[in-house]
Amino acid sequence: MVNKVTFIEGAGIALLISIAGSVFFTGMVSLLSGGFVFKLLVMLVSLGYIIYLLMRSAEKSGRVTVLFSWLLTMLINYLLVDSALLFVSFHIAAIWLIRSFYYYNSVLSSLTDLVVTAFSLVATVIAWHSTHSLLISLWCFFLIQALYVYIPRQFSGKTLPSIPDSLSGQGFERAYKCAEIAIRKLSTL
Repeated sequence: MVNKVTFIEGAGIALLISIAGSVFFTGMVSLLSGGFVFKLLVMLVSLGYIIYLLMRSAEKSGRVTVLFSWLLTMLINYLLVDSALLFVSFHIAAIWLIRSFYYYNSVLSSLTDLVVTAFSLVATVIAWHSTHSLLISLWCFFLIQALYVYIPRQFSGKTLPSIPDSLSGQGFERAYKCAEIAIRKLSTL
């Protein structure tokens, strides 16, 4: 079982990503063009954070599919998007979507996370324009992202049905019951 993620852990991840990202950018920008290094940094930081989110999630299914989909989408993003803000926004949207699928059971929780995510982007842009420091900008973004731990998995008082232990066997019956439970979950959103 995965332990509950805490804000302190998120703040530590924010600090780690901020330091590693700024050191990476500073070291690589002297070797390669700044635009390429920036896009590479955004992709690596996004990938690292997504892997962290997937590792800390209690949900185990679909991880390989999520990573493959992210890779394909971000490759298209890299090839077709010229605007740095739009490029970053696609990565932030991917983070939000993955967190919505893996950490929340309600639309309201997911929308609350979207507000936190949008606020983190605005704070990052303000931090960049105020300080021109990649370290502080990354720190602001991921520190605000760490607030997602305070968003409830589901806002309503109803609990979603889980898969009963009696369905631990293999076969059609288990798949059928799981599908019924999934449809009930979707209908309560």
